[in-house]
Amino acid sequence: MERRLLKRKHSPGQSDKKNSKVITLEQRIDVIRRHADGHSNSKISSDISLHEVTITKILKQETALKERSSAVSSFSSLGAAARKRSIVMIEMESLLSVWIEDCN
Repeated sequence: MERRLLKRKHSPGQSDKKNSKVITLEQRIDVIRRHADGHSNSKISSDISLHEVTITKILKQETALKERSSAVSSFSSLGAAARKRSIVMIEMESLLSVWIEDCN
């Protein structure tokens, strides 16, 4: 019995893989600041071109993001954190850099 693998038919401009938009830590902190200033979620989402659900998720993670931003700002710039890293890892890297400087 012969099996045929059928591929999905795509429209000419459509690709197989969906690209996800990376939101930097600086952008997330900006969302939190705007919300604290009294802006609505819909206003923030239209200004930054993100969905309201994304804004809501960022606001739910507010405390963790503030901890991460304080740890990152003491070590490197805010824009450099494109993926989630634990605070322990960030602190370990800063201690490692101090140790390397002491060795030199």
